[in-house]
Amino acid sequence: MTSADDAALLALLTDDCVLTLHSDESASMHAANDSDDVLEVVDDDNLDAHDLSAFLAELPAFGLPPPAHTKKRRAHDGPKEEIAYLLQKQLTLATQLVRLKQRAAMSIDDTSDSASWQRRAVHQQHAVQRALHENARLRELLESQLKFVQALQRVLIKRPRLSLFPRRAAHDAVVGLSDREASLEALFQAQYNKLETHWVRHGLFECTDSGDAMRKINIESLAFGGTMHLNSLLGTPCSLPFMALSDILWDLMTSELAPSCQLLEEFHPQLRYVRHDMRLHDAKLPTLESRLAHRRFNEPNRVVLLTRSIVDDGLYPHTQGHLIENRATWSVISSRGPNECYLAVYVNVALPIFPADIEAMQPAAGTLTELLLQLTASNSERFGARVQDAIRNRHPDAALAPRPCLLLHRDSDTSSMLLPHPAAKNV
Repeated sequence: MTSADDAALLALLTDDCVLTLHSDESASMHAANDSDDVLEVVDDDNLDAHDLSAFLAELPAFGLPPPAHTKKRRAHDGPKEEIAYLLQKQLTLATQLVRLKQRAAMSIDDTSDSASWQRRAVHQQHAVQRALHENARLRELLESQLKFVQALQRVLIKRPRLSLFPRRAAHDAVVGLSDREASLEALFQAQYNKLETHWVRHGLFECTDSGDAMRKINIESLAFGGTMHLNSLLGTPCSLPFMALSDILWDLMTSELAPSCQLLEEFHPQLRYVRHDMRLHDAKLPTLESRLAHRRFNEPNRVVLLTRSIVDDGLYPHTQGHLIENRATWSVISSRGPNECYLAVYVNVALPIFPADIEAMQPAAGTLTELLLQLTASNSERFGARVQDAIRNRHPDAALAPRPCLLLHRDSDTSSMLLPHPAAKNV
């Protein structure tokens, strides 16, 4: 016990002693007062015995002693009752424990169920997002396809417009008296647009990429009218810069002309118009007159040279009694390095046009076709020789490739000739 506890206990005991002393003094005083009262009653003469007994009974000293105050003792249960109580308590607690475990299990099940539903909801949301993205992609694809179909419909329905002259004049390469330069520009633009189609059809893109040499000639007949067309294909590599080779070819076609050629007009350095007269191998046939317009397109990695026969010229009419040549040429010089290039040429030659005044002289189709083949081969031979000579003169150190001509050696592995096929497509 601490000192504070000792002081409190001492004060309590002191108070009890004071209270005891005070009680004793009070009891003495009461006893003295009772004695005085007894004496007064005894001295009273009129008091009888019955009254005296009643009076004395009221006094503490003469009455019955009060019953003693006994402290009630708390009842204690026996061991059996205590064991029964404990067993009952154990049963109650066990029941509560089982209920708590069941409630916890139910809460865990609810949590797992909610988690599974949450995962399912997330998966559903992701699926919705994927479906929306796929829908948007398909819609964009559909719109692009619709735009392509609409553009194709416009191309098929709308008649092509070539500026300054009607459609038939563009197809037949007719040049009038006025707007001659604009007419030729429109004609060559239409021809330039067909370049990729012919390159894909005849496999010239593959030859250009691989750098392999190629020579081929085939004859086609159109589906309508049975008109014959001669297709000449050439592909050859060259150890020259592509601009150098293109300059050589352009000069040979437009400025360094053969004696049988004549420059009629030069609209600008990239557009020139020449005349060329050729004698066929059959002396009975008249002279073949060519009116060739040449156009040059300079591009970053290649040069495109186009040639087109003019079949009707209002300013420079054809000589009466001459055959009129009808051909178109595409030449592409592609760069393959600083000092390497590749020359690809496609020539489409139709049968010459017989004027009305000499229709009676027209030979059989087979004879004219054979003459046309011979003429094409000889012209290619001569032009190839001129190209080789020009390369030697301008670039003596350049390595010369095989002569770029179209020869019809039937035993050659690098040349081929295909007979006409009735189902051949138009060129």
